[in-house]
Amino acid sequence: AHYGAAKLVEVADAVGIAHETEEFFHEHHWVIRRDNPVVLLSHDGPSQKRSEAAIAHLRELGIPVWLVGSGPAPAGVRHVPVNPVEAWCAALPGAVPVQWLAYWLARAKGVDPDRRTHLRDSPRYSVSRKYR
Repeated sequence: AHYGAAKLVEVADAVGIAHETEEFFHEHHWVIRRDNPVVLLSHDGPSQKRSEAAIAHLRELGIPVWLVGSGPAPAGVRHVPVNPVEAWCAALPGAVPVQWLAYWLARAKGVDPDRRTHLRDSPRYSVSRKYR
């Protein structure tokens, strides 16, 4: 989740906040709006159950949801299926779909995800000389 959030900022100039599902609902959930989609990474049975509860709550609030994982997704939720893997590496496959999400969001915004020149001109970022 942290890797995906970093890629959203770095590649697509979009704010990404990584948080464990339970803590998200004690903190960040209070500041999201209907134009802030939430991406849930579901990599095992317990996280699938937490994701299902989170989806129900977010849908009640009108928040768009993306679910990345092997379990089924409720109607109206964008689902990026990931094949089940061994428990020891269950969290790793979620990184690739979120990286692609950042890539395509950048393209949709007109930002070049390969060169990241948007970092050079932004007052929000202080970057290495490589991107200046």
